[in-house]
Amino acid sequence: MASQLKNAPASVNGHIDDLSAEALKSLSLGNEGHVRSDSAGEDHEENSQRGDLLCANPYETLAFLEEEIETEEIPEKEEGQKRPSQSSEKHKELSRINGQINRMKMDQLKKRLRQFDLDTSGSKSVLQQRLKSYHKRKVLKENECHYSYYIIIDFEATCDAHPHNLRHEIIEFPAVLVSTKKKKIVAKFHSYVRPVINPKLTTFCTNLTGITQEQVNFAPEFPEVLRKFEEWLKEHKLKVDMKTFAVVTDGPWDMGRFLYHQCKISKVPYPHWAKTWINIKKPFCNFYNTERMNLQGMLTKLGMNFIGHPHCGLDDARNIARVAIKLHEDGANMRVNEQINFKKPKNLEQRLHTVKCINRNDFNAMIKRRNVDPPRDGEDEYLSDECEDKEDPFEDEEESSAVGSSVCETEYDKEFPSLLVK
Repeated sequence: MASQLKNAPASVNGHIDDLSAEALKSLSLGNEGHVRSDSAGEDHEENSQRGDLLCANPYETLAFLEEEIETEEIPEKEEGQKRPSQSSEKHKELSRINGQINRMKMDQLKKRLRQFDLDTSGSKSVLQQRLKSYHKRKVLKENECHYSYYIIIDFEATCDAHPHNLRHEIIEFPAVLVSTKKKKIVAKFHSYVRPVINPKLTTFCTNLTGITQEQVNFAPEFPEVLRKFEEWLKEHKLKVDMKTFAVVTDGPWDMGRFLYHQCKISKVPYPHWAKTWINIKKPFCNFYNTERMNLQGMLTKLGMNFIGHPHCGLDDARNIARVAIKLHEDGANMRVNEQINFKKPKNLEQRLHTVKCINRNDFNAMIKRRNVDPPRDGEDEYLSDECEDKEDPFEDEEESSAVGSSVCETEYDKEFPSLLVK
């Protein structure tokens, strides 16, 4: 009988609470008598101890049997299947926690967030994701912070209510430096830029951006501003690699249109540091599970108000930085997700496709190379207008074909109606 109890723990565990002490006593006596008739010596002594324990409290009996089960070496063929891995158990635990969070009401979410000293501002979906991310990092002990700094850039360019093929020129070059360790803005760069093709600003442009004609008249031209910005990078020891910093923008326009075409106008090389960047709209909508929205919408979703003057480049950059800091604090995967596309367009329509997506596999490949885009022959050549009609010196067919699909800028027509050429 002892061997039967040992080999059938589930039965004992399921009914031990229903057995009375007297029933267990009789069970133990029958067990003891049965063993005496077939065994002697050590077997007799062991079964006597088992009988004494079975006569005691039934909960002590259960504890004894469970201890035997844990210490028993079960042959591999009797296991039936492998024990679940530690990783699998952690993900099951996360799934259970996430289910509880999904059922919480707003006041319950805020109460739980306060227990962990987490921010309680934002919509319900934001609070849910913030709490889920906290538990994920705690259970899995994963940290997806790829950079020491974020450089948030938001150019302002010449514009008009009726563009009519207007060639946009950068007239404000702002950048704010965010430390991911300190989770705050630690430095800024700012300069106005004098346009050369359309030196006189339109009334529409001044009203929209707040930039006056006098401010651009006394500003340096773009090549000098770009040189000063790169000196600013060196002053802060910001190396162009995959770990020091990543550029962050609100959409693909700043790099894919304004900077790209400004380098052509000014006949300067497209800067290495701007070849890849984080389009903050993508991690925001993916992490918080929202639709694509503009800067004001993101701030509202996070329970924040816009600080400053909208379409002032420096104020826009500061507010984008606030969103980036919150995404970083909440545990979003802030990695470069777009890059400039130097590939020669096959037709006029494809000239809009100046930006390509960077998927996770492409990003991991960049990490292995430890560089966004290794130097190539002819990299110092400027992007002149003739580059559109012949092979681009930056182009690498094999690498560009491995990158994700192109992004058409017309997706952002609703957000920037005054800047899109129809």
